Amino acid sequence: MENSMEKNVAMFFIPTTRATELLSTEVSRDNVSGGKEKLQIDIEDKLAITEFNGETQPNLDSVISHYIQSLNQTNLRFLGYPTNQNFNYDTLAPLLHFHLNNVGDPFRGSSFSMNSTSFEVCVLDWFANLWEIEKSKYWGYVTTGGTEGNLHGILVGREKFPNGILYASQDSHYSIFKIARMYRMQCMKVSTLVSGEIDCDELKTLLLAHKDKPAIINLNIGTTMKGGVDDLDLVIEILKECGFTQDRFYIHCDGALFGIMLPFIKQAPKITFKKPIGSITISGHKFLGCPIPCGTLITRQQYINVLTDVEYIASRDVTITGSRSGHASIFLWYAIKRKGFMGLQSEVHKCIANACHLQHRLRSAGIGAMLNKFSNIVVFERPPDEDFARKWSLACEGNIAHVVVMQHVTTEMLDSFVDEFLQKRSIWFEDGRFLPLCIASDAPKITFKKPIGSITISGHKFLGCPIPCGTLITRQQYINVLTDVEYIASRDVTITGSRSGHASIFLWYAIKRKGFMGLQSEVHKCIANACHLQHRLRSAGIGAMLNKFSNIVVFERPPDEDFARKWSLACEGNIAHVVVMQHVTTEMLDSFVDEFLQKRSIWFEDGRFLPLCIASDVGSRHCACSIHNSMR
Repeated sequence: MENSMEKNVAMFFIPTTRATELLSTEVSRDNVSGGKEKLQIDIEDKLAITEFNGETQPNLDSVISHYIQSLNQTNLRFLGYPTNQNFNYDTLAPLLHFHLNNVGDPFRGSSFSMNSTSFEVCVLDWFANLWEIEKSKYWGYVTTGGTEGNLHGILVGREKFPNGILYASQDSHYSIFKIARMYRMQCMKVSTLVSGEIDCDELKTLLLAHKDKPAIINLNIGTTMKGGVDDLDLVIEILKECGFTQDRFYIHCDGALFGIMLPFIKQAPKITFKKPIGSITISGHKFLGCPIPCGTLITRQQYINVLTDVEYIASRDVTITGSRSGHASIFLWYAIKRKGFMGLQSEVHKCIANACHLQHRLRSAGIGAMLNKFSNIVVFERPPDEDFARKWSLACEGNIAHVVVMQHVTTEMLDSFVDEFLQKRSIWFEDGRFLPLCIASDAPKITFKKPIGSITISGHKFLGCPIPCGTLITRQQYINVLTDVEYIASRDVTITGSRSGHASIFLWYAIKRKGFMGLQSEVHKCIANACHLQHRLRSAGIGAMLNKFSNIVVFERPPDEDFARKWSLACEGNIAHVVVMQHVTTEMLDSFVDEFLQKRSIWFEDGRFLPLCIASDVGSRHCACSIHNSMR
């Protein structure tokens, strides 16, 4: 498998001419100085260049060939960073004979005539359409990447509100806090939820405490480490509740990776200039794929009024950098035009499906793994072996690591990673010197260390028991006034009198038989299968909600009661749900979805029935009725 993968990747990199003669790691020194001594080339050394005459072409070719070999090997295991390595721009190779420089304002051009601004404007128009802003009302440019886009977007906010306060979540990209220091802005770092998205309750508290100053808010459309998407609609609502009118706040959206992915997912939150945002930036080399780091920044035309004309370039000084790669704009233009809407949408769905596959593999093996909605970033425990992390190019932070499932990441690559991870993990934790890191530091914890009085569970639900049963735990101090009953020689402290003795044995057996790891594995499997069901429903255009840490998938109520009874669906109002327990396999779920889709095409065929609106039950983002579909 690895050989075939290597071959597929290599076809994009290995030169077609003189390839075989350049693969040797030895270069004859007589090519350089006439001697017969052999020189071993280390690919990690700098290029060998003679002091006076320059290096000979064969030696240069050999060094580059070795480097390409190294890249091909690395690419087979490049999992941790959001760059699409699956692209082919061979058609554009002749352009490398020209220096193309898009210095200045792309809409006004410049006196540097070797540029590609016409391609750049086409790219910008495409993104403006994607984010729903009219051509006459936007301005933008192709940047060197997400950081430059953030530099520009937040600069616009600061110029609009010189005394404004920058609000950003603690999971924001590191460039945001660097920018705050560079611009000497007062910055409020806001806590995040488990998902990585901004804690809107804390944001509201901070906004109310600083109502006297305008708000400049950085929102993450996919956080770097966890892929958490900040709730734009809720933030806008909070700003209104706190008394911030639209002339007193500026919202910059850092959409580095997800800014281009979410528009291709029907149920995803909508990022659009129809909402009161000021700017959006994405990285072009991430999802679209580009050999040159690049990105795009789109903002409102009205914010680019105070500009400086520069006589030397006959253009306006409106960009952060001066000289800008003209090739980058052409690469982006080519990618967009070549793939089209359907091609990009297909890639988005494939990446997310493969991410679900990885999460399922990890959870099935008893390894905790988190995958946010609409995300291709799978988060799990940090490996204790740094060499293993480097081998697979894993991004690590604190106790967690992640894999970003991009277009070049196949299920075969993911399976190879998981297989090696499991094999290594059995060695790392074998003698007890290392233990799996806890990655649940932010997870909601139900514990008597908090001021709670009692907890109860049903034993026949998750643990499984032929007899309905459960457990109640409360504090001893609350069981003080009790009545002794002589007849049973005990205290009258239970609600019922007689209680099954078998139930306690069943529960004891289940707990002892499965153990912590067994129960943990079952929890992860149930949640992974619930994610599978939600993905199947959403991919078919059916609204489906799955809460964090939940195995209950909520969707529209079927109009056919016989169908609901056949699958023992629990229904209430306009909604129904499936509870994915241990006996519910992906095969069972697939059979359910297949029949649901087949029946659904009949139910709604003649227009007598329409899919029920479930927005009031689960929120508009999870509803796929005709009304909420049309609003997207």
